[in-house]
Amino acid sequence: MDVPTNTAADRLYRIISEVYATQNESMANVWAKVLHLPSSNRLDVFRGVLSVAELVNEVESVVRRNGGHASPLYLRALDQVRNILASGVDIHRGHLNNILKPEVVNDLEHCQAMYLEADLEVVVPKERMESIKKRLEELFSEVAKANFPEELRNKILDLLEVIRQQISQFEIRGVTALHECLRQSLARLMEIYPAVQNQQDKPFFKKLFSLITDINSACDLANKGFLAWKIATKLLPFFAPDTSHAIPDLVEVEMISDQKG
Repeated sequence: MDVPTNTAADRLYRIISEVYATQNESMANVWAKVLHLPSSNRLDVFRGVLSVAELVNEVESVVRRNGGHASPLYLRALDQVRNILASGVDIHRGHLNNILKPEVVNDLEHCQAMYLEADLEVVVPKERMESIKKRLEELFSEVAKANFPEELRNKILDLLEVIRQQISQFEIRGVTALHECLRQSLARLMEIYPAVQNQQDKPFFKKLFSLITDINSACDLANKGFLAWKIATKLLPFFAPDTSHAIPDLVEVEMISDQKG
């Protein structure tokens, strides 16, 4: 049985083909619908468009390495997508007809087929991501009730907000957003670790650890060998509530913060 995939090119093709199919709408509404944003609020839309721009960069990187003789066609289509993204959110969809032509969508579809051979990403079930989102919001609520020192509370909220922002990009950027979530979460976990080392058996920290562990497992499921995922696989056991081992000194926050997958 074929394994369903969810590559960066899959997502980009879906997004642009849906924009192409939409006609009598403002671009703010088009992006809100196509990107499954919570609203057509300008800030939400701009964030979504920026995520698509990052998605285009990701696809281009793989195309340049693996596109072969068809690379010029794919790169031309990606340039047109960038023109679409730069057109603004206040214009009407019809104003893009001279940019968003059938051949752009067709070239992205061919790029999608090539991409499967270059950068496999297995689908992470929607139910799994919904569970992560639900537990994340529950943790936000718990922080409001918990008796934490103010500095620690702020750092925990910062950690949770990082997770929230990256998870919100998952439908656009896929496991790349989870990778970024892991990378930033691990840096923040290591920062607060001295303050929570003796509280790991408390329910809140068990839930927090479980949430980040599940995000790491989702990266594993997606079959993407990111550096952050590899580091997380080695580091997370040291954060486990039932561990008595100290975090290795040779793993530094800067390494996690700066390395790219």
